[in-house]
Amino acid sequence: MSKVNDQKRVLHIINKASVGGIPQVVISMYRAVDREQIHFDCTLFDAQIGISGKKLQELGCRLYTMPIQFSHPFSFSWKLSQILKNGHYDVIHAHNNYSAWFPLLVAKICGVKKRIAHAHTNQPVGCIKRILSHILTPWLSTQLIGCTKEAASAVFGENINKNSKLRLLYNSIESDKFSFNQTFRDNLRKEFNWDEKFVVGCIGRLHECKNLFFALQVFRSLYAINSNVRLVIVGDGPERENLEKYTQEINMNEYVSFMGNRADVAHILQAIDCFLMPSFYEGFGIAALEAATAGLPVFLSTNIPDTLRFYKYSYYLPLSLSAEKWAEKINHVGSIPDRTQGVIAIQNSELDSVYWNQRVKELYE
Repeated sequence: MSKVNDQKRVLHIINKASVGGIPQVVISMYRAVDREQIHFDCTLFDAQIGISGKKLQELGCRLYTMPIQFSHPFSFSWKLSQILKNGHYDVIHAHNNYSAWFPLLVAKICGVKKRIAHAHTNQPVGCIKRILSHILTPWLSTQLIGCTKEAASAVFGENINKNSKLRLLYNSIESDKFSFNQTFRDNLRKEFNWDEKFVVGCIGRLHECKNLFFALQVFRSLYAINSNVRLVIVGDGPERENLEKYTQEINMNEYVSFMGNRADVAHILQAIDCFLMPSFYEGFGIAALEAATAGLPVFLSTNIPDTLRFYKYSYYLPLSLSAEKWAEKINHVGSIPDRTQGVIAIQNSELDSVYWNQRVKELYE
């Protein structure tokens, strides 16, 4: 494969291309740059192509399926080196957090001059994995990016904020897509029979880090206060079956809806009344940003970076508080009278795509 004129070629290293999270960040990046000047491709470890993968392909991105790097280190290294050489990539952009040093090492050996490591999580990991990341990733990279200070410190080391290689690049969204729309709200609430209900929403991958068993406990406590409430859980993942089983065990299955992955999340946000994210950890919490843009009150654990602290209707609660206390807070806040204020708050911050797009363009210069 030969380069097209002077087009800069970037290879992103991601784990999967199913839905949301890191793949969505790459999609937003690709939409931000001039695709005649900069071309993106991606490697992934999961061959299943979901909503995000299809969007990347529509943008012209080629997806390479790779062997799991630590299960098959030699075959991974060989295949990545061939992709880098044959694809004439100028930049490698590794999004696989604590494991980013491995593809960066291969890229350095292959002579790739610009090597970017991107921290998306503050998830605690084992000692060896953490030490390797803290030592090798800053050394092998030419640029470090953190979606928050907390994510950068977790993945690159506690003192990384003093490193000149580091840039903070808060995740962002196209705020207009999530701004409050009364028509969408009315139509969806009628479709789902929510007209007179107070609807709580949880959105994201159904993974243990999301602490959704606690979310169900909070909802059960809220139901004890007000039986006119409903809970919708949007997303899929390894915990879905266990969560559905637990919902039946606590006799809440009649009031909880598991909606799976959906392409109309922006519309679902119009229809619900509050957003709940009691995660054990989050690199950023992009779903919370989308909910705030839709003008919802957002109830977040203090384990999540406080990027939305400026938003008037963000409430950070410690997980040491009981589910009953969380429910009391949600019930006390209730619905927001003017949800159009959400998009205004986000557009006046660094989290809107207009500001973010310019920062992304600068990355590959």
